[in-house]
Amino acid sequence: MTVIFGLKTIKLILKHFSAVISLLVLVLPLIAQPTIRLDETYKKRDLAPYLFILNDENGDIFFQDIAAAETKSSFRLIDQADIDYDAPVHWLRFQLFNELPQDDYYNLTIPFTDHIELYAIEDGQPVLVEKTGDLTPLNDRSNDLGKLVAMRFKVPAGASITYYVRLESATNISQQFKSFAVGAIRLFSDQGFTDRYVQPRIYQALFFGALIIMLLYNFFIYISLQDKNYLYYVFFILTLIVFLAADEGIIYELALRNNPRLDLYIRFLSSPILLFFYLFFSKAYLKTRYLQAKGEKYIQGFLYVNAFIIILMVLGQWHLGRSLAIISTAGSFLLILWLAISSYRNGFHPAKYFLAANILLLVGGIVFAMQRFSVVDQNPVTQYSVQISAVLQVALFSLGLADKINIVRKELAEKTLENERLERQKEIELKRIILEKNLELEQKVIERTTEIVEQKEEIEAQKESLIINNTELENAQKVIQNQNNQLTSYNARLELEVHDRTRELNELNEDLRKALDDLDNFIYKTAHDIRGPLARLMGLCGVALMDISDDKALIYLEKLKSNADHLSTILSRLSMIHEINHRSMANDLILFKDLIHTIIADNKHQPGYPEIVFNVDVDEQLQYKSDLFLLRLILMNLIDNSIKYYDPLKGNKSFVSVAVKEVNESLEISVIDNGIGLKEEEVPHLFDMFSPAAGVHQSPGLGLYIVKTCLEKLNGKIDVIKNKSNTNTHFLISIPMVKTQLPFEKM
Repeated sequence: MTVIFGLKTIKLILKHFSAVISLLVLVLPLIAQPTIRLDETYKKRDLAPYLFILNDENGDIFFQDIAAAETKSSFRLIDQADIDYDAPVHWLRFQLFNELPQDDYYNLTIPFTDHIELYAIEDGQPVLVEKTGDLTPLNDRSNDLGKLVAMRFKVPAGASITYYVRLESATNISQQFKSFAVGAIRLFSDQGFTDRYVQPRIYQALFFGALIIMLLYNFFIYISLQDKNYLYYVFFILTLIVFLAADEGIIYELALRNNPRLDLYIRFLSSPILLFFYLFFSKAYLKTRYLQAKGEKYIQGFLYVNAFIIILMVLGQWHLGRSLAIISTAGSFLLILWLAISSYRNGFHPAKYFLAANILLLVGGIVFAMQRFSVVDQNPVTQYSVQISAVLQVALFSLGLADKINIVRKELAEKTLENERLERQKEIELKRIILEKNLELEQKVIERTTEIVEQKEEIEAQKESLIINNTELENAQKVIQNQNNQLTSYNARLELEVHDRTRELNELNEDLRKALDDLDNFIYKTAHDIRGPLARLMGLCGVALMDISDDKALIYLEKLKSNADHLSTILSRLSMIHEINHRSMANDLILFKDLIHTIIADNKHQPGYPEIVFNVDVDEQLQYKSDLFLLRLILMNLIDNSIKYYDPLKGNKSFVSVAVKEVNESLEISVIDNGIGLKEEEVPHLFDMFSPAAGVHQSPGLGLYIVKTCLEKLNGKIDVIKNKSNTNTHFLISIPMVKTQLPFEKM
């Protein structure tokens, strides 16, 4: 029987072994759950070491699922888990044990989280303790605190309760600070929460009251003095108040109770904006523009960096923007300290207040950090050392500005005294000069009086002579009267002759004008009539040159074609002269650089073109309107001649320079080349039609005549400039300048 009973027992144990093992595996994590013991000494604790976490990568796990399968869940300690911070939802679990003999209330604070749900299991049933979060308006929260989200809940006496927290990030700003939020969860007792967040409101009220008083005081000073230093200072104090009020949640509580996200944006953006105005005030106060040129550039660089940080935050990069803002703040603060020390050492005494204010703020920050790391005891002075130092900093800045104003006033007083001294000295000098001038004037009056007496005696003597001369003049006048009568008669006859002669000259001029017009029209029509047969002749020559193979005949045909081309060029230029004389003036905007380069490119077929270096110099600011057709002809003929008559012996040293600029309200065009040059005897008749020089060079002889004709239409002139070496040919054109405005200029 004993053996049979033992066998049955073994079978029963084996049958339920797997269930026992599974139960142990699931129960052991709960047994290992760290428990926070709540007693009368408890005030505050960071929950990170006591938290178990579960990643909800799809956001589809509900508390009913976790509660129903609590022993099967996959929670792990945070410092042991590979947390997926990219997941939209995380579940946290912690356990509390209230050792007190009565129920007590506790406050759970969680930063930078959009939606928070706190659950507990009471009497075996899942219970939603509270639902809140950063996106929950302040009016809908159980705790009316704008600084951060806090949930107040009751823990029964002698009870051990496991709580579950669902953290959901619905926005980028919450997602980016998820790791910070999980590590910054804290649990306060009611007394600890009051000591940390409620009681300090009294000190905050005093602090903000002091700042507002300083703001109004300096604003009234700015209105009185109209000094930009005070304006920058007012903006600095204003942004400091906004930054600190936003960080303490005061702006949220007073003005944005239903706009929690806007409050968070203000918290982040107020930091770089505060630094922006602090840098502006610093460079104005320290006069870096005049005393620290290099420091001015560094401050300008930090201003650009802060503007970039603000843009990053507006674009949604809140975590990166906040990190860069901290780095920029540290760098800017060190830079300002260095500039303040340098300014003070260089004799700018108001910098001592600025230096002391910043050192005081640095000391306040160090004391606050030591209090946070428990190096010094926590009390109102250490806890609010930053705010206290900020108020004192503002006060020192005010003293510094007042000292700066006093220095300016002292300098103005000294300048006023100096000006008064100079005025007195000027008055004394002026009296001395007047006295010297009076003495000099008296001496001149005496000398002039002596001269007048002498002249009077001389006049008396001359008067007697004049009486004698008058008698003679009266006699001569009678003779002249008779001669005038004769001249009057002669003038009348002469006027009739001049009138008749003028009429004849006018008739001759009119006949001459008609003859010139007839000659001009005759030349134009003749050129037009000849060009038709001439074109046909040139065409026949071209055909004959392709068909005939006899060498002698080809030579004759080449000469015939060459002369026909020469004649065609002459006819074209004669027609052009007729067109110049009879065309109406246009008013075109002249782009000289494009025009000159186009003309040069059109001459690239000429033999010397590859050997010539072209230099074009046009004043970029030049604005000129005139007749584009006439100016094109002028430049085309001058540049064409410079290329045509280049000197092969100079090779690649040949050049053509064209310059256009405004000189003494005239447009000046200069064309210089080092070609074969001009002989001195060729210059006087160089601009005549069919000049002797044209015959020597086997040219039509009308190019420079066309240039002169165009310039006569433009009221301009052209000169040949002589040079010492006589190796260069220099034409200088001058045309009266009529300035104009481009269409896009303001009228």
